[in-house]
Amino acid sequence: MLDWNDLKWFVAVADAGSFRLAASATGLNHTTLSRRLRALEEQLGLALFERASSGLTLNEAGEELRRSSEILVDEVADLQRRLAGQDQRPEGRVAITYSYGFAPEVISAVGELGQLYPGIAITHVKSEDFVDLNRREADIAIRAADNPPENLLGRRIGKIQWGLYGNKDRYTEAPKELVIVDHDWIGFGGRWAKAPPTRWLQENVPSSQIRAEVDDPQSIRELAASGIGLGLLMGIDGDRDSRLTRVSDWPGELPPTSLWLLMHPDVSRARRVRVVADYLYDHLRALEGAFVSPR
Repeated sequence: MLDWNDLKWFVAVADAGSFRLAASATGLNHTTLSRRLRALEEQLGLALFERASSGLTLNEAGEELRRSSEILVDEVADLQRRLAGQDQRPEGRVAITYSYGFAPEVISAVGELGQLYPGIAITHVKSEDFVDLNRREADIAIRAADNPPENLLGRRIGKIQWGLYGNKDRYTEAPKELVIVDHDWIGFGGRWAKAPPTRWLQENVPSSQIRAEVDDPQSIRELAASGIGLGLLMGIDGDRDSRLTRVSDWPGELPPTSLWLLMHPDVSRARRVRVVADYLYDHLRALEGAFVSPR
């Protein structure tokens, strides 16, 4: 008999196109996902993916299994959401997903909440990807977005401040005027390849001055701190790093700047989820002066 979890992880890998991205979206180790997928293929007696250095591509058998599995995954997730919404006890497990830049603030809030509601356990899903709340990959999401999915309940926390950061020893004083050709830059790749900052860099900065390209904020922060060039970071992320100084505002168009707390309507009815969501929202709103601009 097929293991339900194996089908769920199979769909996650198929959607992501790689074990690394699927691991980021699900919170599982990529080695675990690879092992579970191999076990599923062995049980079925056939391969489901074409494997290449560029990623995973479903073959004909994989496409057929995906069509059937997605229906099952969605139906089970719908049932789980509706059942979860009927639970009115302030106890149980709540999964929160958020980007790495907000980790200290979320973890701080959760630590305080645990003292008030010891029966609530938190699963942390740190990811830069948009985790699927419809499939209960998380119960609550803290996400930057211009237009959150219409099927989700959204509470707008505020507007994120962005800044251009560099090594504090290299940039002892902020320049009066940012002259693009006077600086080295950290570029964007991967999931950022089509984002507004990437387009601005391509149009305004000579390629010879882009010293590195990365697709995650931790790498941008570390490279900027190393002195290799200027990088775009959320104020909440750049300001807390003692190795960095804010050199300037970003000179071009910015990525989505509204911070949201998101939930699926079915799951939001569960008391434990409402308790966590309300506490997180209040905690992050109280920090507004530190990292989001007035509305």
